[in-house]
Amino acid sequence: MGPKGFFQNSGELAIQMLVFWPIAWAFTHALKPYISRKLYLVLLLMPVTAIMVILGASSRGAQLALVCQLLVMNYRFVFRPRVLVSILISMVLIWNFLPEEQIQRFETMGEDGTSRQRLLYWENGIEMIQDNPVLGVGYFNFASYFEKYYPGDVLLGRAELPHNIFIQIGTDTGLLGLSVFLGLLLVAYRLGKRFRTNLCAREDGVIGRCANISLLGFIVSGQFVTVAYYPFLWIHLALIVSLSNSFSSNQKSPIKAGEMKAYNESPY
Repeated sequence: MGPKGFFQNSGELAIQMLVFWPIAWAFTHALKPYISRKLYLVLLLMPVTAIMVILGASSRGAQLALVCQLLVMNYRFVFRPRVLVSILISMVLIWNFLPEEQIQRFETMGEDGTSRQRLLYWENGIEMIQDNPVLGVGYFNFASYFEKYYPGDVLLGRAELPHNIFIQIGTDTGLLGLSVFLGLLLVAYRLGKRFRTNLCAREDGVIGRCANISLLGFIVSGQFVTVAYYPFLWIHLALIVSLSNSFSSNQKSPIKAGEMKAYNESPY
């Protein structure tokens, strides 16, 4: 568990680490040519320990998101025999080190009460949006609406939030609000494509920049938890917009001839 606040719950803490580790990875490797090896190894602890938190948090959605992040980040190399063998060995080691309770949660995925309840939330949530397409059922009214109109689908004593960011926004604000939310995700993705770092650049323009790897982690894990209004996306957006403005300012700033070489070699 994390500190009190938004990240105290282990699942929310794991999502924050999903957003954090790709940016920390990019930062560490961008500075590698300019710092000592000892300092580089210290900085490398940021993404490494963040991934350890994700594995230890016992959140199935976050761990699935981590796998998606690693696959997208390394899609060009993942099908090489040596890489496939390394991945297989890593998966076996991770599986053997997972707590027994976590292994059981994976084995019962889709069949346990929690999974069946979430499937009903998603199914009926889509129906709610279809029945109330413009403005939805109202802000944070999902649980009360669900209990009133789908009482037979409440399996765990009482209804909770929908455990999906898109259904959360769609039921709270309708297609109008969902369109705005999707637009913000698109803006974050397009801004993230502007930034390249050593291990996160892709010439063909697919999701590969570390900022978008962070965004991918939030979106995938957000299919299983209700965190649309948590700080994850909004702080990420603020960071990306700040980077964009800084990048634009640097492009417009005149550079002296003697500084051109240092500017071109800058990791940013």
